[in-house]
Amino acid sequence: MRGMPLSSQSTGWANRAFRWARALAPWAFTGLVVWFLVTQIELDTLWPLVSDFSWVWFGAGLFFYVLANLFRDVRTWLLLGTDPRQLPALFPIFFVVSLANNGLPARMGEVVYIYYINRTLKIGAGSATAGVIAIRIFDYLTVAALFVFSWGLLAGSLTVAGGEVALLTLPVLLVGVVGLVALPWVGGRLLPVVTRLMARLRLERFIPLIERQGGRAVATLTQLRDLRQYGRMFGSSLAIWSMTYLWFACFLAALHFEASLPAVVFGATFAVLTKAIPLASIGGFGTHEAGWTVGFMLVGFDLSTAVLSGLAVNVLTLLASILFGVPSWIYLWWQGRRSGSSEQTSGPTPGP
Repeated sequence: MRGMPLSSQSTGWANRAFRWARALAPWAFTGLVVWFLVTQIELDTLWPLVSDFSWVWFGAGLFFYVLANLFRDVRTWLLLGTDPRQLPALFPIFFVVSLANNGLPARMGEVVYIYYINRTLKIGAGSATAGVIAIRIFDYLTVAALFVFSWGLLAGSLTVAGGEVALLTLPVLLVGVVGLVALPWVGGRLLPVVTRLMARLRLERFIPLIERQGGRAVATLTQLRDLRQYGRMFGSSLAIWSMTYLWFACFLAALHFEASLPAVVFGATFAVLTKAIPLASIGGFGTHEAGWTVGFMLVGFDLSTAVLSGLAVNVLTLLASILFGVPSWIYLWWQGRRSGSSEQTSGPTPGP
């Protein structure tokens, strides 16, 4: 019996090595960044924080966490125009999405959102994907608006570097805002460009799928041309991010870190933006702390306090995601099993 050719053996080893490297990369990246940040913490400050933990403030943070996800439910209803009676059925989805975004690498919550929204509402992957795009548009617009507002309130108390960084950040935010605001009007023109590009790349087999799903996406985005709809989406997004920054503030207060709400908004914006980047980070650790450290040093925290507060808030946020996300996922799994069983029991509709 002949052995495998050396070229095949080497290819097999290379493929296995690549799969292992890809699987371990998120853990290595997260561990490296967290190790670097933890080395900046003064360890003698840890025990006083844990021993004097305020469960009242933690409970208040959980309350605002629930409210933020409730408003996410309302925003999806406003965007997709679903029956209001479906709001309770959609609510658990957002706890699972939050758990996936906070606990898994590369913003996997977006994939979870598309799957469960499509499974629940039967609107098609294109419309669900367009929903994610629209939601992220308004998230970015709202975060940018709140950042500018907090900067205005803190202008006299920021560090010199904080003022300079804010001035450098504003043009980037402005370019992003203009592009996202225009997307509902120019989205339809992008679809033919994409299909022509696929044809040039000789990927014609994907064009029907792109036209079908992309058409649904464009139709969803077109709804945002209505200024009243735009206002409703921005208002619900403002409620979501107000609740988000309030739960951050409560978690900080639970550990007796002192920061005004405008300072929390300003500092946490950097963590929000870095965590939104789909990097290979487990539990958001590393990317969240890096952005948080930069933001809170700009509002006057020292390095050790900025790192420690960011790590603590991330841990508490992950804990909140687990407390609500795991039961919600079990409930959705059970619902899926039950609906699948009922479809099998009913069987095909008999013919005439």
